[in-house]
Amino acid sequence: MASAPHMHYRHVCQAGARPQPSLCAAGWLAALVMVLAGMAEAVAAAPVQGSQTPQYLLVISIDGLAWDAFESRPTAMPTLAWMAKSGAAGPLTSVFPSMTWAAHASLWTGQLPVHHGVVGNRFYDRAKGKWVEYSEKGAEILRTSTLADAAFRQGKTVAALFWPNSGGAASIAWNVPEMYREKDFARTTTPASRALLDAIGLPGATLSRLASNESYTMDMASQEMAVRLIQEHKPQVLFVHLLSVDTAAHSYGPASAAATWAMTSADRNLAAILAAYDRAGIGSSLAAFVVSDHGFASVARTVYVPAVLQAVRAKAGVASLQLMANGHALYAYGLADKRALTAAAAALRATAGIERVVTTAEFAELGLATPTQDDRSPDLIALAATNVLLWNGREPSKDGAQHMYGTHGYLPTAPGLQGVLVARGPGVAVGRVTGARVIDVAPTAAVLLGLQLPGPVDGKVLGGVVAPAKPK
Repeated sequence: MASAPHMHYRHVCQAGARPQPSLCAAGWLAALVMVLAGMAEAVAAAPVQGSQTPQYLLVISIDGLAWDAFESRPTAMPTLAWMAKSGAAGPLTSVFPSMTWAAHASLWTGQLPVHHGVVGNRFYDRAKGKWVEYSEKGAEILRTSTLADAAFRQGKTVAALFWPNSGGAASIAWNVPEMYREKDFARTTTPASRALLDAIGLPGATLSRLASNESYTMDMASQEMAVRLIQEHKPQVLFVHLLSVDTAAHSYGPASAAATWAMTSADRNLAAILAAYDRAGIGSSLAAFVVSDHGFASVARTVYVPAVLQAVRAKAGVASLQLMANGHALYAYGLADKRALTAAAAALRATAGIERVVTTAEFAELGLATPTQDDRSPDLIALAATNVLLWNGREPSKDGAQHMYGTHGYLPTAPGLQGVLVARGPGVAVGRVTGARVIDVAPTAAVLLGLQLPGPVDGKVLGGVVAPAKPK
């Protein structure tokens, strides 16, 4: 980076100003069609920073960082605010459902779930008759290539830290994947990754507990591993996933003091990683992207999925029905015939807290495949009302406290659900970016680094991020 990281804290800058009108004003489906079709315009490229071609690429995902939160609290994130002021920045629209695993798959493939196959945080395996968490799966679950694969094929060295669906990827030399079970981590981890954990003194056997309960410790581990990697190995492409903001926003609410503190904590992680590039003498050759997979909505009430399942099975007379929440999206499986589908849809529409039922005829507008195209896709989707938490557990806590005070998984065009896009470095324009989607990150970063993503992608290169080439 062009400026020493310690300057980030001296010169706290305001991020861009203009609030975006809600896309939901034109109707949720029309708005989503517009977003997925890429019809929104990007801000014209403005001044360029440094040389045109970066030699290194950093992609940091701050899970759950909403654009609204960052824009209203820039002093909580002075490093990111500095990047936004001196680079390209704007809101980033997620995919549907706006969940971590689906969005991260889109972030580094440039594809919608209909193509990469990650349809949420979980899906029902019809053949095995059980629910499958994507967090239990590595890179083998993806049906398309990634930006990491493209970099590797073109001779770049790649590292990834706690990136979803990265485990076992042959293209990643140093890889500590986000896995919640130790057996999954063990089967997808290479000796180089184990050595990296050993170098910072973190036993690999603790990762499953850290991933489930200690996101702040995981973020610090990511920071320490990233700094060591940069200083000792200088990977040309580095992916880092930070989890603390998401954890705090879930537990205490997106507007809470805890969420603001988590934003500052993530900003310190970012500053330390950028400082490592400068100390390694490669900061001026770095294109850095800071993104987030989704924003957040506050929770006002909870609907318990097991109770809904029992009621809908009885009312619709469909014993085969399976229900599980992907955020606020309730995925229904086991509706093989038309009568069962119609009866279940009617029962779900009549369920308190459910706002809309989406049939397979509308799946394309959501960026999803139909069940006939992809067996992971549900037969029906019920959308909860905004601010309703769909809880997959059975009973409320005895003290009556909310399980979560913030959640996501809503339509990506819903208020508060937009994430963050900030980019800075060689070849990056300076200015406000609009119309950016998570599927645009991979093709945009690829162009900056001179990489070729294989085959067509759903995303586009953002003209507000990639500056025009300087005349020779």
